[in-house]
Amino acid sequence: QDVVAVDETPEQQFDRYLAEQKPFFAFFHSNNCESCLIMMETVEQVYPAFQEDIALIDVNVYDPINQSLLQRAAIQSIPTQVFVDSTGNGIVSLGILTDDQLIEQLSKLVVGE
Repeated sequence: QDVVAVDETPEQQFDRYLAEQKPFFAFFHSNNCESCLIMMETVEQVYPAFQEDIALIDVNVYDPINQSLLQRAAIQSIPTQVFVDSTGNGIVSLGILTDDQLIEQLSKLVVGE
């Protein structure tokens, strides 16, 4: 399991995982939109099974530190999930995913290695 430096911003994590060719799942959300809260629950349920293989970047869209990453990722709505494989190719999913849909996307990243 990676030890993430406490002072590393989500954008720095994003760049580091790309450089290390480590698959990751970037989760763009706020802490108060209804669909975000549903999706946060789903991530809490599903992600732990994948944490050995896939990094999670948790991005609160209202945190000023994340504004440049939001622009780079062209985030227009939340929740948005971005799944990036070890070659840096990404799939963007907008809105709420079911447990099964999230498992499917994360599984693809694991298989892609």
